[in-house]
Amino acid sequence: ICTSTHMKIEEDTILSGSLEEILKSIKENGYCMAGTRVDSLKMGPLDKNLYLSLCDMVDEVLIEADGSKRLPLKVCNENEPVIYENVDEIVLVAGLRALYKPLKEVCHRYNLLEMDENTIVTPEVFQSIYSKYKNDLKTKYPAKKITSKICQTSSLFEQVIASLIEHDVDVNVVNESWFDINKHLYIFGAGHVGYALSQLASYLEYHVHIMDERQDLLDSLNLSHVDEVICDSYSNLEKHILPDCYYAIMTPKHDNDYECLRALIDKPYRYLGMIGSKKKVALEFNRLRAEGISEELIQKVHSPIGLKIGSQSPKEIAVSIMAEIIQIKNAESLSSISTHLYESNEEGVLCSLVKKEASSPRNVGAMMLVTKDSFIDTIGGGSAEFNAIQDARNCTDIMRKSYNLIDGNIGVCGGIQTVLFIPIKKQNAM
Repeated sequence: ICTSTHMKIEEDTILSGSLEEILKSIKENGYCMAGTRVDSLKMGPLDKNLYLSLCDMVDEVLIEADGSKRLPLKVCNENEPVIYENVDEIVLVAGLRALYKPLKEVCHRYNLLEMDENTIVTPEVFQSIYSKYKNDLKTKYPAKKITSKICQTSSLFEQVIASLIEHDVDVNVVNESWFDINKHLYIFGAGHVGYALSQLASYLEYHVHIMDERQDLLDSLNLSHVDEVICDSYSNLEKHILPDCYYAIMTPKHDNDYECLRALIDKPYRYLGMIGSKKKVALEFNRLRAEGISEELIQKVHSPIGLKIGSQSPKEIAVSIMAEIIQIKNAESLSSISTHLYESNEEGVLCSLVKKEASSPRNVGAMMLVTKDSFIDTIGGGSAEFNAIQDARNCTDIMRKSYNLIDGNIGVCGGIQTVLFIPIKKQNAM
């Protein structure tokens, strides 16, 4: 391991310029880092003749050719990178920890770009910067093999983005909303209905948060299925919640219900429901109007809460509430990712349903990860999914394929599914 520019001196780096010492280290350790001393922290290139001799004597020579000041993105100037004539392969490395941060914080020499320094690095921006660097390399070194390596992935979405960039495919072929796992349900009130709702929501893989002022009640319940139990005054509600989630209000007192409703009604949310009779709801809504809350905001509240299915028992009421939440969640006609798939860190091929025509078992955004020996989740089942699994196991590059469900041998839904196949690797934090 050496450099064609300057790089940090790591522990056990050989700076003597001795061929014998370098070969001894390789024999004993399997590798060696070597260079010439520039100062107390940096080393420079090996002597050219020594470097060429080593190229003839060892299996691999890895040369650091362009630093980035430890930032995940880089724009090169006209003198970079420094590539030796005998190099066989150029590996272009970048890190996705740059995503959603200002350009000036994550990109070395961002000033060479025609972009504002405060530009947020979206996947599209990341790909444009990376692709320009890669295309410049192709122009400058047309005869050399150029390989992409995108690291620092911390989620399934980032694994997919890394694969798309490495395969030179537009990142816009996927939608980030397909990977949204933000299914947090906050239940205000741990009474009979609240408790039943928490059990059902947990079964449906929601992150469940229960808030109640009554410590004795919370202590008496088995809440092992709940992700967070909050015992505090409802007046402190805003200190405990995440934004843009699902909220169900069912406290034991009308004033507490109103306190929660007033705190949440003008905040971003995915669902906001409040339990109560029509008379009680009308009174609470009139209080909101008296405080100047707009009719538009008031009409967005689901109250009386739940779908009208004639519910009687707490468990039946919980079913009606979850049914209403699911209805709201699925209103955008996008399938939601399961917690199992979201938290997986398996190497394989991600099959994403990117288009559907006529009848199809699942909506656009449905995903299935096919590994060497198994698969996680479903894109609709049946023979079409079976064929997709077989295609995934033979997939080495990003591809699209359509499955005709009209053919009686493949299914009975009568539609067409178009699936995007994306090879992905395990998450890494390089």
